[in-house]
Amino acid sequence: MLRKSLLALSAAASLLVGAAPINHATAANMVELRGFVASCHHFSVDVSVTGVTNDQDSWDRFRFQVVDSANQVLFREDSARRVGITDRAWVIDMPYAVTVENAVSPIHFQVVDLDMLARPISVVSEQVTDSACLTGVGQHTDRLAELLPNGLKGVMLADTALYTAPNGAALDLSVERGREFTAIYVNPERTWTAIYVGGDNLVWIHSRDIDFGSTFNNLTAPPTTLDPSQQVSSVVVPGVPVSSARALYTVRVRQGPGTNFATIGRIRYSSFVAVYGRTADSRWILVSFNGIAGWSASRYYSLIEVPLRNLPILR
Repeated sequence: MLRKSLLALSAAASLLVGAAPINHATAANMVELRGFVASCHHFSVDVSVTGVTNDQDSWDRFRFQVVDSANQVLFREDSARRVGITDRAWVIDMPYAVTVENAVSPIHFQVVDLDMLARPISVVSEQVTDSACLTGVGQHTDRLAELLPNGLKGVMLADTALYTAPNGAALDLSVERGREFTAIYVNPERTWTAIYVGGDNLVWIHSRDIDFGSTFNNLTAPPTTLDPSQQVSSVVVPGVPVSSARALYTVRVRQGPGTNFATIGRIRYSSFVAVYGRTADSRWILVSFNGIAGWSASRYYSLIEVPLRNLPILR
């Protein structure tokens, strides 16, 4: 059994050492970044990414990242593209993942090329912007308008107040009946609509107060991820499992090593899974089961061939 585990470890190491080098010139052509705007609590971006490097199983892994000038990470999301496939991520007012009252302007949006173990290789595209709320309100009042060509035009049916969010606080602002505005999102109940009236953020109004004709159903709820189009349904694994484990409970499998990552599957009590490695703190292990691969809390498993401390560190 031990010899079998050592052979698996050796195979995994050979896979990493023998991986084809990244062609940085090609990777630099994988991104078209059309625009980026940052505010105090949100950012907006229009970016297309093409899969160019076969990291594994025809997937090219990369990372979207927003950082401030003190290198504080405000937002981070890993994704992947099928090689040869181009898809667009277009979001308005995506919230940061952390509180940014102490953020330092300017703000950077980066696309980072990753290897097959999700380790950063290089920043292949970057755009920098001053955040209006950090450098003086009104400095970039028209920047967001450049990112709104996909919005839906509507005409106000009544004078109405503006709100910070659905059922949120009313702003000391209103818009007049008969004016035309661009709408971007609706809430899931479709009772509130997000429109652009200027500045670097959207505002919300009651949906009953604006008319889009028959096109209202084209509006969707705000996205929960920057890039839902090509998110892999399971994590790209290193290729060779180095151990196996038995689930001590029914356990969640997540997109990344942490409870803040989306759940992509569940492993039933007493099921056996393939194990590929662990995080540096040994709290999470990368597993696969019935075609689903992802991260799971190590405390819910009994490792079989290789002890937890001897698994390769992947994150």
